Order: sequence, then structure tokens, then C-alpha cells
Amino acid sequence: MANESKFLCYLDILGFKNRIADDDFKRCYEKIGDNIQAYNFADKIYVISDSIVIISEDFSDIVNNSFAIYSDALSQGLFLRGGISKGQINKLPVVQETDNKVVIPYLGEAYLAAYKLEQNINCAAICIDQKTYDELQDKDKKLIFSYKELFPKDDIKEEKLFLISDMDNYSVPQTILIKISEQIYHLSKHDLLKFIDTFCLYYRVMRRKHEDTTNLKTYHNWWINILDRLSKNA
Repeated sequence: MANESKFLCYLDILGFKNRIADDDFKRCYEKIGDNIQAYNFADKIYVISDSIVIISEDFSDIVNNSFAIYSDALSQGLFLRGGISKGQINKLPVVQETDNKVVIPYLGEAYLAAYKLEQNINCAAICIDQKTYDELQDKDKKLIFSYKELFPKDDIKEEKLFLISDMDNYSVPQTILIKISEQIYHLSKHDLLKFIDTFCLYYRVMRRKHEDTTNLKTYHNWWINILDRLSKNA
């Protein structure tokens, strides 16, 4: 089978195993699945349980579709974590179904790289590996933000590269930050350290974007609101 080098984004729905019995969670999960049907995918997408895999040779397609799903999940009160890599993808893989047997094809080295990357981050965000980042065009590199996690999984505090979408259009990360902030009223549904790390990531994005404006007061007030909420739950 011939292979191709393409971008692959692996997304994981956080809390799936602990919340799948929750009727409200199942409704949100099913809504995400329904919405995915309406997206325009240039290449392929696989939705398997709590995993979503997007494949495309076009980086902008990966960005647009992964963020559409990521943002949609936040609107449903669900956190996604993802990894993006570029590498060998098995050409035209298909799911084979015969009688009671379903065979899902091996997707190649890009899948393994993206999966391992996703497993090693603690933010509910989308990370890209260094090698893939280095090969991006300058305009695409502007979509990436370097952030050192507060609570890294491996206890190694180093800068990681996160996909933030359009840094020149602050409304995108601002909308994400607003949606994350709304989850302070539902903290019992989320891993607290992941929530704090995710909020800090987008908070720092917006601080850098608005460091010379009065908008910073808004983000400071969000921090106060979060601390107040945490103290009440202590």
C-alpha cells in the first residue's frame, strides 16, 4: 500500500470513561457527533469512542476542523485534548466490515506521533510537535503559542507548542477563554489541574495580545471569579 505524508490531529474527549454513564454527558457527546456530520473534511475523519482523528494534507484544513470540534465541545461543556503531527499516512485506508468483524486500518507514523503527544500534555488544548512546527510556513507558525505547563504530566517543565488559531484575530482565543471560564460553575465535572492549566494558557495568550489595553482588567476579574469559586468548593 502506498503511503503519503499528511497532517494528522488526534483529539481525545477528556473524562469520557468517568462520565459516560451520565445522561447529560451522553447528550453532549451525541451532539458533537451530530455536528461533525456537517463539517467539510477535505480528507478523512475517524470518530471512535472518545477519539477523533482528522487527516489532511492541508494544514489550514486541520486547524479549521480541529478548532471547530474543540470549540463545539467546549460549548457542550466537554474538554478536548489533542496532538498534531505530520508524517506517513497509509493511503486511502478504509474500515473493513465483514459479518461481525470490523477492521480499522493502521493509520501510520503520524497517528502514533500525534497520539503520544496528546498523551503527554496536561492542558485541554491542542499541541503540535516541534518537527511539524519547524516545517510550517511562517503564516502558519503565527497560529502557535509557546507555553510551559504549570502541572506537566512528566514533571518536566519545558515550553510546548500549542495551536491557538488566529493570533492576529484575538476574537478566536478570546471566545475560547470565555467558554473555558464558563466552566468554573461546573468544576466538579473536570480535572481541576487541567482546568487551571488550560485557563492559564489562554489567559497568557490574551495578556500578550492586550498587554497595553484596558481589556486586561476583564481577564483579571475572571481570575478573581475563579479563585472565589475555588474557595467556595474547598
